[in-house]
Amino acid sequence: MDRKQLARKNAIYSIVLIVLVGIVYLYRNYVPQQAAQQVEQVGTDRMQVQGEALGVTYQLTYIDEQRRDLTAEVEAIFQEFTEKFSIYSTQSLISKWNRVDSLQVEDALWEDLFLKYEQQRARYGKGIDPTQHALLDLWDFRAEGPVFRDSTRLRELPAPGFSTLRLAHPLYVRSDTTVQVTLHQGAKGLAVDVLADFLAEKGIQNFLINLGSLVRAAGVNAGGELWRIALPLPEKSAAGAAEPNFRVMALEDASFVTIGDYTAYYTDPLGTTTAAYVHPGTGFPVQHDLVQVSVQHKGDAFTAELAAWAAFAEGKEEFLAELEADGLRTVSVRARGETRISQQLRVYLTSE
Repeated sequence: MDRKQLARKNAIYSIVLIVLVGIVYLYRNYVPQQAAQQVEQVGTDRMQVQGEALGVTYQLTYIDEQRRDLTAEVEAIFQEFTEKFSIYSTQSLISKWNRVDSLQVEDALWEDLFLKYEQQRARYGKGIDPTQHALLDLWDFRAEGPVFRDSTRLRELPAPGFSTLRLAHPLYVRSDTTVQVTLHQGAKGLAVDVLADFLAEKGIQNFLINLGSLVRAAGVNAGGELWRIALPLPEKSAAGAAEPNFRVMALEDASFVTIGDYTAYYTDPLGTTTAAYVHPGTGFPVQHDLVQVSVQHKGDAFTAELAAWAAFAEGKEEFLAELEADGLRTVSVRARGETRISQQLRVYLTSE
């Protein structure tokens, strides 16, 4: 090979080498940047609104390719519920009703809530009551057990309150003015459902709503996976004791609510367990070993919330079985740390 051929060959090798270096450079710089831009684009579809409503905090996360800011609309929905159902506002409709024996209210949302309340109470019994929260004020739940705040008022303990209400829309009557309507159960669930309907009307199919202990999920998150929430559940130690722990629950187009606290209950020397909850039908703290219950409903949050409260009031496995037969799924924790999980929920429950 003469010098000219050798020089030509080296030149070709040099050109090929330069091309290869250029390809590698482009791959290492352009492709990762492009991928990063795609991730950022997916991330920018994730919108969030948070605040306070009905005495608790809320957080809404939704996926919207149009990146619409729905803060004003979301706040307006919760503001409407505050103006009608919040016991923390002296100017709310519910507070006004608690100051008089009767109130005329011509409002579709108000009528809808009390109609749903009557339906669910007929379905799940006296364990749910819109006047129940006032009974909690009569008791002081301490580490050594529940104590009546004023023993002289024991005979004045209000009768089950729902029977004293007359709900003949548009006239709402309290026949016993000592009974206060608080809607501690139900108003939050309906607020979540109204917000979910609003999002659906906007064409938003992927969202997660958190309002206190209430959650409603639809579709998937920004990563294309089911929405996930933390669920407090006990874990047995080597000594057999129940220790605090959390599991992860995935939600597939469902509402989910947890009532109670497996770390907060009292067991007397005779073995009777008392949870920090007053049964609306008796006015006294419940005495059973169900200390925490979660209910999943493939539908509205209102049903899930009231079903959970009813289950917590009754405490019996038979009642939980009735909920299962009704299409709801449950996670229950007994005082000794025994946990029962619906078979259909196990696939959604992980450790991380």
